[in-house]
Amino acid sequence: MTTAASDPVIDFQAAWANLDLPAHVREVLSAAPLVQTPENRPQLLDWALGRSTGTTDWTLGNRDDHGVYEAVFHLQGNPNGTSRIVEAVITRARNDARAESRAGVALAISRPTRPC
Repeated sequence: MTTAASDPVIDFQAAWANLDLPAHVREVLSAAPLVQTPENRPQLLDWALGRSTGTTDWTLGNRDDHGVYEAVFHLQGNPNGTSRIVEAVITRARNDARAESRAGVALAISRPTRPC
């Protein structure tokens, strides 16, 4: 969904309870101890890499930062202890395909067949 520049911006963090959301989304958000939304693109990208806000140099000239972050969850009850499941791997990346190249992230979603 795209919005025109004249459409008002919604502060999701403050207003989600008043939005017309599906019941299952409302249930998940209501049960969450904290709902956070990024204030800008660099903040979203930092969070995607598991970093604190403002810790990444997102300029295109920064080729030294090869940030990789694994989104994992742990399953209890494994006879050998906790099982670690990698749900996705997020990698700092650049897109040079466009004239206005931008730094960003690439996401690889795993299909775990067994715990590691």
